[in-house]
Amino acid sequence: MSEIAIGAPARSNVFTKFNLKSFMLIEGILVSTAFLDELASYPMSWNYVFETDDPLSAREMVGELYWAGLSANQRTVLGACLLILIEQGRITLQFPPAKKKAA
Repeated sequence: MSEIAIGAPARSNVFTKFNLKSFMLIEGILVSTAFLDELASYPMSWNYVFETDDPLSAREMVGELYWAGLSANQRTVLGACLLILIEQGRITLQFPPAKKKAA
């Protein structure tokens, strides 16, 4: 079965069914695919070009404006979510040309 009932039976008889395919567990946090979709459709160019060889944080990739609107849990899983989107081809990255070694 790919559904789970979530509710508070002690307080009510109302349960909400969620399709488990709509969620994934990342770093102990249940992440909806809707969050991934929102992140993938963020209105910046996801054809991201790295300007240096230095590592780039997830915060730097999305920028301060987007970062400020995220909850603590969203910030925790952001890096993993970006990697998922890269794997899915929904975000593409470009790297600078390799530097030539001095002879």
